[in-house]
Amino acid sequence: MLKNLLKNEELNAVVTKQFENAVLNWNKECPEETIGINCNEFNADGLTFVSLNLSKANKSNYKYKIEATYCKTFSNNLKLIYILKFWDDFTIYDDVLYTQID
Repeated sequence: MLKNLLKNEELNAVVTKQFENAVLNWNKECPEETIGINCNEFNADGLTFVSLNLSKANKSNYKYKIEATYCKTFSNNLKLIYILKFWDDFTIYDDVLYTQID
C-alpha cells in the first residue's frame, strides 16, 4: 500500500500544489527569511520525499490519517522541511513548513 501511495499521481499533484502555495506564501509573509533564494526556486522542483507516517483515523468516515514529509534545499543551502497532513481521500487538514539549520 505504501509503495502505491508514493507513486500515486493524485498525491504527487496535491503535494506539488500545496508546497508551491506554501513557499510562495512564506516568501510573501516573511521575505526576510527568504533572502538569497532565487525567484525561480519558489516551486516544487527538487522537492524530495523523506518519510511517510500512517495511523488509524479517529474519524469514522476515514480509515487513515497520513503525514508525508518532504525537503528541498535551495541554491543558498537553506533546507526547507515540508510536512503535509491529510486523510486517506487526500483531504488536507494541515501542513507545516520550516527551515532546518545544519
